[in-house]
Amino acid sequence: MAIRKTTPKEMMMRTAGQGYMPKQHQEWMEDLLEIAGPNCIWWVDTKWDMKMWPNRGPQGTGDPKVITFKTDVSTVNTITDWMNSNPQRSKRIAGSRQHDYVSLRFGFGDTTKKGKSVAQKPQIVKIESTGKVLSANGQVVSEATMTAMQELGTLWVFKRAIQDNKTFTSWQDIKTDQDTWKELEKIWTLIGKVPTGPGDEWLEVFFKQNQVFLREVGKSRVSAINEFTRGARHGPTMYHIPGSKSSDTFMDWISKWIKQYGISQKDNWNPADIWLIKDEDYWRKRIEKETKVEGGTSSVSLNINLQQLNAIFREAYNSHNIIGVSLKKIGRGDTARYQAVNTTEEFVSKRSDINYKKTYVYNGSRCYLNRKSDGSVSQDSWIYINAGDINYKFQVKANSSSDRSGSGLKYEGQQEGATAARLGKATVKLVLDLMGDYELSFSSNKNDYPFSVDELNSERSNYIKKLKYIKSKNCSLSKDTGPFTEEQAYDNLLYLMQTEPHVANSKCQQISWLYQVLQLQPKEDQLELFLADLVFLSKKEGLRYGAFGKIY
Repeated sequence: MAIRKTTPKEMMMRTAGQGYMPKQHQEWMEDLLEIAGPNCIWWVDTKWDMKMWPNRGPQGTGDPKVITFKTDVSTVNTITDWMNSNPQRSKRIAGSRQHDYVSLRFGFGDTTKKGKSVAQKPQIVKIESTGKVLSANGQVVSEATMTAMQELGTLWVFKRAIQDNKTFTSWQDIKTDQDTWKELEKIWTLIGKVPTGPGDEWLEVFFKQNQVFLREVGKSRVSAINEFTRGARHGPTMYHIPGSKSSDTFMDWISKWIKQYGISQKDNWNPADIWLIKDEDYWRKRIEKETKVEGGTSSVSLNINLQQLNAIFREAYNSHNIIGVSLKKIGRGDTARYQAVNTTEEFVSKRSDINYKKTYVYNGSRCYLNRKSDGSVSQDSWIYINAGDINYKFQVKANSSSDRSGSGLKYEGQQEGATAARLGKATVKLVLDLMGDYELSFSSNKNDYPFSVDELNSERSNYIKKLKYIKSKNCSLSKDTGPFTEEQAYDNLLYLMQTEPHVANSKCQQISWLYQVLQLQPKEDQLELFLADLVFLSKKEGLRYGAFGKIY
């Protein structure tokens, strides 16, 4: 669909050369624009020249053709919510109410033809989401930028509730509180170039996160917190929550400190997205004094210092002096949950207890190699784990699916069911170390796998063997029903090598990874132990990880 930017004035048919819009329809359109707000950015389908209402096409005859306006997903959700909460007011124009679009029906009443009353077809106006949040110039806001905006929004609402003692009894309170909303608008404008501020669905998320945090942690316990930070840089933008440090933030400092233990990225140790801190100077000095790596750098020495650091963070969390919080988006209609992770000795010791791990059971896997209708093949593989009333699944795929030179694998877990949540990526090095602990032979080097038809054909028997084996271990090779042999799977892998060699290379890695892991199945408890460790690596649970709270 070709679209161009438009304005409320154009949408109201009030610019030169436009046709007539009945007064009643203008009033209905005014309702729509009022709900969307003055900063909303609109696009219109270029199939409508905006010269005639209703849109009967260039000839001006026939039934009205659908008019499509596009805007960001937040505005569509806001309009949908308004329609759902105001059924009487919106009844006259309400059509379909979907997650990504709303259809509005502008009726014209009856007309008389040959002495008979005939109902005129209404003009349908479709308000459709672009699927992404868009900046003022129409550019899609990147996922990383949106993450920064969202986390800063949560942090600001936390600060208002804790340090400024502001009480929010609903998400609407966040929007009507001038000081809170003004800063949220600033975050959206400064970081994402989105002048509208966060949509109502994000205000709901902020409210739910704030509510569950204060309830589970206790507002009185965190009342002395005086520093709220996500770091100083958010993408290319420098920003800090009002009243907090603009440089040398705790996030920046701890991200550098953790590198001395051989941990390249802070999230590989502690996935906290925001930090709430009291007496930062005291805790920095204590951490520096008690956990600095001096002299020897043996793995034993590094491990001891890291465990000392984690012990300090457990103490700081439980005394409500340093609380790092990992944030996961809460779906519309879902309840926010809070979990304290690695905050007690009992919690971390359970993650290394063999009897605890036995509950993690292999529940099948998939490595689809059937060709889709467009000829493509699925780029990932999955392994499924049952842990009592909780199910997990791990996605195994290329670290960069767009890099045509190829890449190694990454491993990301998800929790399914009522408590569904994305767990996070398991650190690749730790996954490989884990495989080594179980004496599994797996290379993470992409160059050790075929990257051409000739290379793949030279290893045909090897990959047929691997495919046959993983299939025998409840690994689905095809999404289609009916028989699908390992030979058919190999032929599709060969086809994929001709069309997308980097995807085929990754698929060879995935097949080899599953082949190695599923070798554990015959050995008593070995596969269950490995899968439990994989879950803990993804959730950042255990002795090697820092203490944090998780809202999901």
